[in-house]
Amino acid sequence: MRRTVFGPEHPDVLASLNNLGANLFAQGDVAGAEALAREVLAVRRRTLDENHPDLAMALNNLGAYLRVEGKLAEAEPLQREALAIWRKALGNEHPDVASAASNLAFVLHEKGDPAGAEVLQREALAIRVKVYGEGASRSPGPWAPSAPSSSTRASSRRPRRCSAGRSRSASRSSRPATSTRPSRRPTWPGR
Repeated sequence: MRRTVFGPEHPDVLASLNNLGANLFAQGDVAGAEALAREVLAVRRRTLDENHPDLAMALNNLGAYLRVEGKLAEAEPLQREALAIWRKALGNEHPDVASAASNLAFVLHEKGDPAGAEVLQREALAIRVKVYGEGASRSPGPWAPSAPSSSTRASSRRPRRCSAGRSRSASRSSRPATSTRPSRRPTWPGR
């Protein structure tokens, strides 16, 4: 309906596609989520400045889906680009930068680069400690990527962290699950 009324490139249409993708992902349809994320990213690349935070969000989301699917070679450059955009647009101490650094760390860890992953996770932890304080600084393990974002407002978003074995509404983040067993299909709790 929104596509018909507003057109395929309207921000509300993209937000709906993004939210639907997060919902599909939460239900285990990663391929469906990936297809929608690719569509959103294509429109974002055509319509936004190359350093817009919403472009970074679209890159991050697709990268997160690809990571879960094991498409690490494709996920890494997307996560790197998202991190670079968020650094430039939001500065080095923003929660979205922490999430992007953490997401890239998860990819590097799975690709067999634990040293590179550790550097990024330590950076993410330092940002979270600075922004939220010591009590809220627990960094997730390499099995818990930051959740694909469902918000279209980069400046108002909190960091997205993912946890295995919990239910999720499409826009909320959480601490990692207590399970020590890595999950290939994370889910996220509601805000």
